[in-house]
Amino acid sequence: MKIVQIKKFLEKRGKFITYLFFIICLAFLIHRSFEDFSKVDAIISRNYEIFLIVIICSMINLNIVSYRFYFYLKKTLNYSGKFTNWSKLFFQTVVMNFMIGGSGHIVRAIKLKKEKINYTQFITINYVIYILILFINLILFMFFFYYFSNKEIILLGLIFILFALYILLIPAIYHYILNILNKNKIFNNNIYKKIKNILNYLISHLTKKKNLFNFSFLTLIIFFFEGCIIFLISSNILNTQNIFNILQLFFVVFYLNKIIYVNNLIGINELIAGLLAETMGYYFLQGALIQLIFRISIYLGCIINYSLYFALKYKIIK
Repeated sequence: MKIVQIKKFLEKRGKFITYLFFIICLAFLIHRSFEDFSKVDAIISRNYEIFLIVIICSMINLNIVSYRFYFYLKKTLNYSGKFTNWSKLFFQTVVMNFMIGGSGHIVRAIKLKKEKINYTQFITINYVIYILILFINLILFMFFFYYFSNKEIILLGLIFILFALYILLIPAIYHYILNILNKNKIFNNNIYKKIKNILNYLISHLTKKKNLFNFSFLTLIIFFFEGCIIFLISSNILNTQNIFNILQLFFVVFYLNKIIYVNNLIGINELIAGLLAETMGYYFLQGALIQLIFRISIYLGCIINYSLYFALKYKIIK
């Protein structure tokens, strides 16, 4: 009885609770941004033109990130919403994720349920996008590492990653898994149906070459923008334009910010980036500052973009 009452309460007050939580998250993010900003104020004030360019690049990059998700939703799940509405939801939920990891994804899933995208589809597309991003960016990093170093071990690593990605994109692999599940009733009916739906989705959409090409192209553009942001920050913090060293730091910062939940623990990524910078011959503070300024650029980019899409949706901007 209590569960039914809680469900009814959430249905009635769900929108209010969501916006209240978002406002709390937004206030936290703004406070965190100003606090972090004060730590690097001396550096930014000396190079405010560079930092302004970093913020603009971050805003553009985050919009492309939003569009990549929107594009994949439309192509694979026939999402019917407008890009402005999607982007408002996207940045709203990203802000929530900064405070409590996963909270924004829950809100996003609930909102998309109204667009006839069920939870299984949403979870599947999130993992597909996450895995594709990791693979595509790793291939790009390995390619550039090999280009600048000419080390054979990196080339072998690149070949192995390409082969692994090729295996993941073979429909026969998923058909084979489906056949095994059909013959061996390992799971109960509900779990089996969910796994079957996920595998059918992977067969129907993950292996489509056109969708993969467009997704990869957008990921390449995002890689370029994030690379430019890291280059602008690193070249000022390290006082160097050594591309290979900056590429290594870019690799470290990129994957630190892709570790789910850990990237929300304030200071952890900065600590790791600082320690890794030391192993590369730089000072701890230099590595930590690069990660910190990169984090600030994402925070401010999300806040500004959300404000713009909020204004567009409610026609504040005419």
